[in-house]
Parts: sequence; C-alpha cells; structure tokens
Amino acid sequence: MEPILIPIITTITCLGIIVYAHRLHKIQDDTRYWAFVSVLVVLIINTWITSYTSSLSLITMISVVLLPVIVCVFYTLLVHHHIRKHEKYINQSVEKFHLPAVIEDIITHPEKLAIMGEILKHPERIKLGGSRKNLAVMFTDVRGFTELSEKIPPEELILFLNEYLNDMSSIIINNKGIIDKYIGDAIMCFWGPPLEEPKHAQSAVKAAVEMAEKLRAKRVLWQEKGLPDIQVGIGITSGEVVVGSIGSETRFDYTCIGGQVNLASRLEALNKIYGSMIIVSESVYRALGEKYVCRELDVIAVPGKNQPVVIYEVLGKTADQKTKAFLHYYTEAFALYQQHKWTAAKEAFNKALALRKDKTTSLHIERCTQYEQTPPPGDWSGAVEVKVK
Repeated sequence: MEPILIPIITTITCLGIIVYAHRLHKIQDDTRYWAFVSVLVVLIINTWITSYTSSLSLITMISVVLLPVIVCVFYTLLVHHHIRKHEKYINQSVEKFHLPAVIEDIITHPEKLAIMGEILKHPERIKLGGSRKNLAVMFTDVRGFTELSEKIPPEELILFLNEYLNDMSSIIINNKGIIDKYIGDAIMCFWGPPLEEPKHAQSAVKAAVEMAEKLRAKRVLWQEKGLPDIQVGIGITSGEVVVGSIGSETRFDYTCIGGQVNLASRLEALNKIYGSMIIVSESVYRALGEKYVCRELDVIAVPGKNQPVVIYEVLGKTADQKTKAFLHYYTEAFALYQQHKWTAAKEAFNKALALRKDKTTSLHIERCTQYEQTPPPGDWSGAVEVKVK
C-alpha cells in the first residue's frame, strides 16, 4: 500500500465513525462542529506522519489503529457532555413549566407528545424571553355559559365542559395548534413556533371549521341526553406577535402577546353582534384563497389601530344552492352599501334576508335606514364602532 493512501483511508474511517454517531445521537449545533474539526485534525496529523516517517509499519499502526481510537474516545466524551448539558437544561426548563401539570396534560392528551418532542429537540426555544414571529391566533368562547351554569348541577356542568374542551382541544392539536391556556370555557391557541407551520392561517381556519362540524354532531347527542344547546364564537387573526417564554425565573409559560392577540379576542366577541360563529381578519381571509366559503361582514374601527379593520365570516368548505343565492344578494347589497347607495343596498339586503334569517343582514338594513335619514360625513371610511360587552 502506498503511504499517501493511508491518511486518506484513515480520514474516511474517522469520518464514517462520526457520521454514524451523529445519526445515532442526532447531535446538533456545536457538537457537530467540533466533530468535523476532529476529522480535520486527523487528516493533518496523518499527512504529517506520512511526510516525516520512513517506517510504513509505524505509519500503519499509528494511522489505522491509534488515531481512529482517539477520535472515537474524543467524540464519545463530546456526545456525553452534550447530552448531560441538554438534560440539565431541559429538566430545569420543564420544572419552570410546572412538571406535574405538563405530565398530566400529556396523559390526558397523548397527541401533545409531538409538540413536546419538538420543544425537547430545540430546548433553547423555551428559555425566558421572546421574539417577533408571524403566526395565527385563535380565541373561542361558549355563548351564555353563565346561564348554562344555572340550568344544570355543578357536577354535570363540569363533565359537560370537560367533554366540550376535550373535543375542541383534540381538533386544535391535530391541526398543529398550540393551546396557550383555558380561560374558564374559553380557549386561546396559536399556530407557529415552536412547531414549524408555514400555512398557519389555513391550519387555524381548518381547525375552526372542523370544530364547527364537531359541534353540530355533538348537539344531536346532547339533545338526546336532555342537555342544553350551546353556541360557540371563534375569532382568528394572523400577523406579527411576540412569542416566547413569559413569566418569572421560577415559573413561566410559553405564550404570545401583541396587537394580533387582542384583535383575535375582539373578533371572537363580535360573533355575538353579527350572529356568526367564525370571524377572521383580512390577513387570514387573504391567505385562504378560494378554499372556503366566506363573506365580508363589516369594516370596524378598533381601539389602538389607526386603520379600519375588515372582517370576514367563514361559512364552511362548501355552500348549497340556497346559501349561494343568499351570498349573491348579500355581496351585491354590501357593495352598494359601501358606495353609500342606501336605498338600493336595503332592497338587495331584503332579498338576501328573504332567503335566510341572518343577523348581519338585519343589522345592515337598520344602518341603511338610519343613513337614509342621517347620512354619514362625506369622508366616512365606512368603519363603524362596534361595542362588545
């Protein structure tokens, strides 16, 4: 064998050892860097030995036997250090996330293991602090929950609420949503970090539509059991928020904050005004394309925002012929409304209302009647202030 071939063979052997170990341990970041630095060192040493040593047997012994052993020992110690360091960091982080609650939550919802696995793969993401990210935020709430709590015993109410929350949570998680918190009967969740979800707005709407379908099926079962019917409101926005671990050094939660979060909460509450179930912001609507049947509900003025906010209702994946006819008249009427043609708009809204009982249409008819008598200013943007309790 030519002496010059020995460094090449040895280097390839060491590289193979490291690649195998890397795949085995899924090592990342600085460990990967130092592993390949060690291969470079082996190559340099082998070249030096080949150049300055005349004994081929000595070269073979050192290059083929000793150096790979040194690399293996070095890399084993490096892997061990890496694992111990991350285990310590993860343990400390999970403790701050309140470990018993995390374990109980995973036992109750096994589908959350995928989310926890993603976090453990990237433990640096759960350190205290946050960053600006684009994601989708959803709020849901049960209508008339206070009245509902007065109609059925507390024990039955808890079972009823847990059944509802479990069904809704499973749909959110199966669509890669992160449940931020439960606020009584309300749910706050979002789509984005720590999971990679580029189509976050579409995933959020898909979850909302599946939740609506699930509720329709559950209402039949609840009616058979003599349980009261419930209505749910859902609000979804997408945009830039601050997401990360927020709290104290001893206890923190992975959450998101910002204007889009506040807007999602407001949109959820607006369902009571418009008689709808799923309201989304314009950014979400634009991301959907033509995958869902939607209609423009209104243009509203939101406290803290300089520009009016256009809101839309998501009606579902498809529409029957009656709904299509209703939407035809409604869309025509809303366009006339935006052109300040109050009388023509009111006539078209009435045609839509004849096909379907609709709170939003009735609301616009009332406004048209009001504006016929007292027109808004000439520079009116079309935005209205909607007060939500």
